[in-house]
Amino acid sequence: MIGFNHAAVGGIIGKLLPLPIAIPAAVASHFILDMLPHYGIPHEQRNDSVFWKYFSIVDLAATVGLGVYVLLDHQPAMFWAGLAACSPDFVWIAGSSRPAHLTSAKIKHGLLNGTPASNTTSVHGACG
Repeated sequence: MIGFNHAAVGGIIGKLLPLPIAIPAAVASHFILDMLPHYGIPHEQRNDSVFWKYFSIVDLAATVGLGVYVLLDHQPAMFWAGLAACSPDFVWIAGSSRPAHLTSAKIKHGLLNGTPASNTTSVHGACG
């Protein structure tokens, strides 16, 4: 799902619900929207497509524009809920843009269950 859709739905949630309830509801809306089929092309084609690179820039500009608009319209609850609805993608982008050696952590089994310390396991984060 594109960022603008997430921000718009989050903003609507922020308008309709009190802020303490709107923030977790907006984050939850992100995952609900992502369950819906979208884009219509495989990730590999989308990620390598020149069109999608430009589309992503337009989407980012529209999403930032929406955020600026609701702030200028004195709707902070809509802004914060919209930001919360987009936040899972921020985490994903941050995780996917790091070098590979920073996306995994080595954990020594010896520290966890008493097995020899020479056994290591690479643990990857949800985004890595």
